Amino acid sequence: MRKFVIVTLLLGLFFFMFPAQETKAMDPISISLLAPIAMQGAAIAAPYMLRGLQSAGYGCVMAGKSFLEIFLLPIGLGEMSFGAPFGLFAQGARHSFKGLIAPFKFCFYTVTIPVRFCAGGAL
Repeated sequence: MRKFVIVTLLLGLFFFMFPAQETKAMDPISISLLAPIAMQGAAIAAPYMLRGLQSAGYGCVMAGKSFLEIFLLPIGLGEMSFGAPFGLFAQGARHSFKGLIAPFKFCFYTVTIPVRFCAGGAL
């Protein structure tokens, strides 16, 4: 308890010694003068932003699909064990293999979603 109080006091002292800097707001006139320039910039960047959103949406759909493929592993194991007498062993092996690879695909698609926003369809 004593160490907790000392650490809390030291952290509080540190944060009070270095306060946050004050922000400076722009006056409304400057904002109104810069608005047309910002609109031109947005018009130029719009196709690239839409391409990036489309690519990221595709990545989200693929991540969801690969997440659902994870459930193929227990289905495939069930087909291999209980469906072998009925000729379902090969299909169960395919499902098990897809279900085994699915978590890695899910991680890949999840990690590449932020990259897809910037890449604009390059992935």
